[in-house]
Amino acid sequence: MIKDTRNSLKFNKMLEYIFKLKVKLLNTKYYEDISNIDHRAKLLFETYNKSNTVKQEVTKQLKGQRKQNNFLKYKAFIEKEEGT
Repeated sequence: MIKDTRNSLKFNKMLEYIFKLKVKLLNTKYYEDISNIDHRAKLLFETYNKSNTVKQEVTKQLKGQRKQNNFLKYKAFIEKEEGT
């Protein structure tokens, strides 16, 4: 999942809703279930926060293309030098 503002807001709303529900179900038999859901949601959110943004993904791809272009320029230069 690519990190952007819309997804971050959705995660924050979901975690806020789970927290309110957890408080509401504090002394019931469902507390353990909601705690399990809360734990899994937090793990998913941590994984999401470690992912790259769209800008970071594009920058990474551009860096790879620059390296490839530089290699091809060098290769063309070497072939030109060998030809003369």
